[in-house]
Amino acid sequence: MPHQLSAHSSVCEAAEPIPEQWGRPVRFSNTQDIAGQEWRYFTLIPCGSTETVLCLVFSVDAVGHWAAGVKSVDGGRTFQSDGASLVAPFAFWTHSGEQAVSVSHNLAILRHGATYFIAGGLYARNTSWHKGTGIWLAHGPSWRFAPGDPQADAHLSFKPSAGPTPRGAISEKTPTQWLDVRLAVTGFQPGCVERRRNEVLATRSEGDKMRTACEFDGRLTLVHHRGRFFLYTRLNSARSGHRFVQMTSSVDLRSWSRFVPIAVEGYNSHEEGSGHGNIYFWSASANPLDNGTMVALAPVSHHYRGCLGISLSADGQHWSPITPLVGTALDTAPCEEAERASGACFDGKFVGQRTTHHPVTGVFHLGANVVFFIHENVPKIVDHAPPASRRPSRLMRYAVPASAFLCWTACSRAWLKYRVQSRRSHEDLHDWQARSQRLASTIASPEVQPQVCRFEINKSVC
Repeated sequence: MPHQLSAHSSVCEAAEPIPEQWGRPVRFSNTQDIAGQEWRYFTLIPCGSTETVLCLVFSVDAVGHWAAGVKSVDGGRTFQSDGASLVAPFAFWTHSGEQAVSVSHNLAILRHGATYFIAGGLYARNTSWHKGTGIWLAHGPSWRFAPGDPQADAHLSFKPSAGPTPRGAISEKTPTQWLDVRLAVTGFQPGCVERRRNEVLATRSEGDKMRTACEFDGRLTLVHHRGRFFLYTRLNSARSGHRFVQMTSSVDLRSWSRFVPIAVEGYNSHEEGSGHGNIYFWSASANPLDNGTMVALAPVSHHYRGCLGISLSADGQHWSPITPLVGTALDTAPCEEAERASGACFDGKFVGQRTTHHPVTGVFHLGANVVFFIHENVPKIVDHAPPASRRPSRLMRYAVPASAFLCWTACSRAWLKYRVQSRRSHEDLHDWQARSQRLASTIASPEVQPQVCRFEINKSVC
């Protein structure tokens, strides 16, 4: 049964989480697990000739100095972690001799057909350490930076002594299989919204106003759907503390559309006050059971509750109400004694409104199940959580019966058809703030409250 979401409840309370028995810890082939590592922003891609061969690509640290990958041959149950292959360094040289900068930061990777695509980078021209020039794109026949090159690939150690330097740059002479490396999107891309104001962000005059460039300071997602490539990036919707998502799309990876914010039914990205809303990133991918839709996994904090949720879309911009999958702690630090004594802090201070768990990008149909992964206790984030929530990092593999996932898809599709598309013709797609306000007032009306679809055990008939 769908669950009704009221105007003031947290989306993380909208439905019961999926059963615990659907999840199992991921194993690694030697004693070196991800516990103790700073790895984050995981993506799973198919990387072999069979559906059970998957590669796990990740940032090696919170800064994104370089991206690496390890392989599984059993559908993600076990990874061959005796070494990691370089996927993208922080900086390298294009075939024309131009230096590509900050490529590994917030890296997105996609396999479409037999070709692999990467997108990564920042735009913060005023910072001294990375000089990010925007989002770079490349494609190639492999997910590895230089297959077979012992300096750039051959089972790099987890803290490599060869290959990438601590700053993530490699020798100009190191060949790469990545082709057509080029700058695709800058921080001044039309429609891109950045509402923070600080000295590291680039600005420029546009008419009688100063425009702040988007930094793209959150992880990126690249997905192919119905003949278009969709790129999802962070939208900072306030001066601090409120993160959301915006998107652009392209047919040819060269000409990109105007950025627009996504619209998630039941979620108002403009609620004021700390703790009211924060979607850290949007891990969109193709729906493995329905090629007419996409699904997205997202870390959500909403009204001081945290969860990892899933949503569905047919067009890439309008998304169904978020179905919570698992609950998660938030990075709420304890009060300091002086703060508590003065009454400035009562039950803990909200540091970043971030969930301590993150979803892994990628959803797969393997056998009788739909499989996705969750990174628990993300390094550098869980460190800010209350002591009781601080645990070692690990990966969890969840196998949802395909019948249950198909019923959730059908429910979400039906909801979108009758609740979202009926309003699209009355909305200005570029007036994102007005649209969100209208959406919030609509949600408050009892007769059109969003229906949150749920996963149910052993459900075979929708």
